[in-house]
Amino acid sequence: MAQFKFTKMSKNQLQFSPSHRPALDDGDYILTTTQSLSIDNQKQKITQSNDGNATNEIRFSVVGPRFNIDSNLIHSVFPPKGSLGEYSNILPHVIIDRSTLPWERRIDSSEDKKTSASWLALLLFSCDEMKNVDVKSMSLADLQADVSKSGTPQFPTFTFETSDQSGDLLNVIDVPKALLEAILPRKENIKLLSHVRISSEENSEYAIVLGNRLPQANTGSIVHLVSLENRTDLADFSKISADKIRLVSLFSWQFSTVTDDATFQALCDNLDLKNFQLPSEGKTNAKPYLDQGFVALKHQTRQGNNLASWFRGPCITGNNFDSISTPVGSSDELTRYWSNLQMFDVSYSAAWEIGRMLTLQNKKVSVDLLNWKRQRRAANQSVPSHLHFSAPIASFVPYSVESWFQDLVQLRHLPFHYLVQQDQMLPQESLRFFMIDSAWLDALIDGAYSIGRVTSGDQKFDAKNEDLIKSSLQKPISGIFLRSSLVSGWKNFNISINSGTATNIIRRDNLGDNMMICLFDQAISEITFQEKHEAIHCGVDGDATKGFSKALRDPKSGKASGQTLSNFQWQNSDQQKLVIDFYESFKTNFAPFIESSTTFAVSMIEGVSSVTFKKNNS
Repeated sequence: MAQFKFTKMSKNQLQFSPSHRPALDDGDYILTTTQSLSIDNQKQKITQSNDGNATNEIRFSVVGPRFNIDSNLIHSVFPPKGSLGEYSNILPHVIIDRSTLPWERRIDSSEDKKTSASWLALLLFSCDEMKNVDVKSMSLADLQADVSKSGTPQFPTFTFETSDQSGDLLNVIDVPKALLEAILPRKENIKLLSHVRISSEENSEYAIVLGNRLPQANTGSIVHLVSLENRTDLADFSKISADKIRLVSLFSWQFSTVTDDATFQALCDNLDLKNFQLPSEGKTNAKPYLDQGFVALKHQTRQGNNLASWFRGPCITGNNFDSISTPVGSSDELTRYWSNLQMFDVSYSAAWEIGRMLTLQNKKVSVDLLNWKRQRRAANQSVPSHLHFSAPIASFVPYSVESWFQDLVQLRHLPFHYLVQQDQMLPQESLRFFMIDSAWLDALIDGAYSIGRVTSGDQKFDAKNEDLIKSSLQKPISGIFLRSSLVSGWKNFNISINSGTATNIIRRDNLGDNMMICLFDQAISEITFQEKHEAIHCGVDGDATKGFSKALRDPKSGKASGQTLSNFQWQNSDQQKLVIDFYESFKTNFAPFIESSTTFAVSMIEGVSSVTFKKNNS
């Protein structure tokens, strides 16, 4: 593919490319083939015969996003969606999983595709500006019909491609002409604002689209990823008579800029690092239980009595040396009673019940498990020796059953309140280390394995066979919960464990936009978070009051160049809008930094942060 080359990279290296251009643009194509025949060295063209086989036409389409983008293609955005932080010197960006996307279409179809600019651009609006911007959803047919109507926002004529349907819905923004002229990146800047990053860590590449406008301080901002396909009408705003201009919005998000620092380093530095428990200060009798991660919850017994009982999930503050004997006939056998407080502990009985209920809810697993147990029991029945017959023993656990139990011990499918009982245990911007209660997992597994267990004979049979399930399970030993803007803002940042033994991450999942769980196969006491190289962002130094500048990085090495750009040029000479004209800013004295979108991006990137956390053992 044109202008895109892989070179061998070492570990933890990031490579930049100015573009990743597909062999063909998106759209409809006709391939015409003709045949010629050479007789006695005389080449003659075969004219179309009666059967029409001499000349053929093959019609095909290259289908790609045009008026909509699948949200799954958006790898991440920065600043993070819905976040609140100090972003006044940050250039917003979107990371796209499909590395060819910005070059699959063109602003001007007559341009050379080898050098054409991206058809995607980021537009940043303040909340006040959005009051004058109309955001609406409409069908493709309505969009086309409005083109010919008078009094409607400016939008060019377009033709349907094969993949376009008149009923397809899309989002548009109608922007006042003067506002769009002030903030829309000029063509020379658009070429600098898109590039590709190739990561050696994941052996993958991403397309990056940068904005050229800085967020205003102490207000909210809304960013729209817009289509500029065939928008040659925007080259000269003086020729546009409409009051508003319509753009197709492919994706959008918002964030707020305040005085708090919200860089990766600052968010890590400000994480609340405490034990995974409720506060226990001043609670003399309850302190030993709270310090172990217990919470008191309402408990209604089978007899209808309302009590307060202790409960603790599988994630606990320290090592647990309790053990339980399984299998059991019911969850009541796992209920414990603390006489000093005259309270029940329902932790293990609740684990048993949720394991059973979740497995019953999964029809395939519960049926496969029951059939497997029946086959094993039938094979173990005594058969008269003279029949010379032995039923095959189903020794291999069905895959659906084995994978289900593995999911359970990795705490998948559990309701969230079984993991984090109260918000106080995992507040905003916090990190919590925990150990896994192996007895809790044993209860969970036994509850799931109890399907079909009715009689005491069933219980004895399960006691002989439950180890076939347990022996194949990889149980976690420890883990962390992280609730922070780090999760959404720096998607899949690097996590390394600092221990004397080889430690593996056996589960890493996001439980929400700003919440993550990691499970490890060893006990950990120290962990390091580091920005991924492809998630680093671009920005400037200073602020609107003192002035903006940029200590530039060397475009080839990425190291400090020793050169500083002190005076930015503002688009339309309007600094209040904070729209930087990078081309004009660099072209005179810093031309080598804008030879391509690659050299520009490298020169503008911020550093990669790494922060280590130690478990609080108090």
